[in-house]
Amino acid sequence: MLPYTDPVDSGPKRGERVPSSSFGKSDITAAKELQARKVRRTIRHIDPWSLLKVSLLFHVAGTLVLLIAACLLWMVLDAGGIVGTVEGFLTDVFALDSFEFHSGRLLRFGVFTVLVVTAVGTVVTSLLGLVFNLVSDIVGGVTVSVVEEESTRPVRLPGPGGG
Repeated sequence: MLPYTDPVDSGPKRGERVPSSSFGKSDITAAKELQARKVRRTIRHIDPWSLLKVSLLFHVAGTLVLLIAACLLWMVLDAGGIVGTVEGFLTDVFALDSFEFHSGRLLRFGVFTVLVVTAVGTVVTSLLGLVFNLVSDIVGGVTVSVVEEESTRPVRLPGPGGG
């Protein structure tokens, strides 16, 4: 016995590949009508609160990446004996009795420095956004050219003049 197929819904199911031969000339013509058009948009205002949130997220992500990379680099250098070699070199060059890097102090200093840079960077970015808004009021904003591509074909409704 053959499986039941609905005569109304005989098109391809979701996820099925459709053979190219099943497309008619009207489908190919409609696909050729899909076009991209170049439009110009003007940016006149940036929301300061949105800019603050995006800037903070950006700087925090950069901070995490930088701290993780620095810790991994330190561990590799320490495991390879390079840290000890540099300590010995600095002891000899500066005629010190002993010289030692304290990883805990270096980590605390690095975290403090990166947090300060994150805070300052976020504030500076927000202030630059406010300056952009003020200048934009004077000069009219920034014009950007954007290519908009059509993602669907127009639907022709049946009826008078609709086809």
